[in-house]
Amino acid sequence: MPLRHYPITTLWFIFIYIVCLMPVPETPLNHVIGIDKFVHLGLWLVASLIIWFEYSRAPQRYKPRRPLLLTVILPILCSGSIELLQAYATTCRSGDWFDFLFNSAGVLLAWAVVVMVKVRFKV
Repeated sequence: MPLRHYPITTLWFIFIYIVCLMPVPETPLNHVIGIDKFVHLGLWLVASLIIWFEYSRAPQRYKPRRPLLLTVILPILCSGSIELLQAYATTCRSGDWFDFLFNSAGVLLAWAVVVMVKVRFKV
């Protein structure tokens, strides 16, 4: 699966890794309860939707036979790797199981949206 058929996905994953491994700046939103969890949900919802979009446009030979591995399992594993890196390899962030839960929820929500669109529009 050449990355040239998934350029937006590649850039988005690089962005997520950079943002999630750098120190969190102080902002007025830091005082909003739960904002961090919705940011996690949103980042991975968008990541999965981008993967689905690029998967649908990729040439047939660059589409895995099991799209759930690419569009659901891979993002969940990547989000888990970020939480592990935060917990054990950085000093400026800490890994959080609830972040992983919301990351996974974003991925699964994207999958549900794609399924609903496919059923609704018979794609």
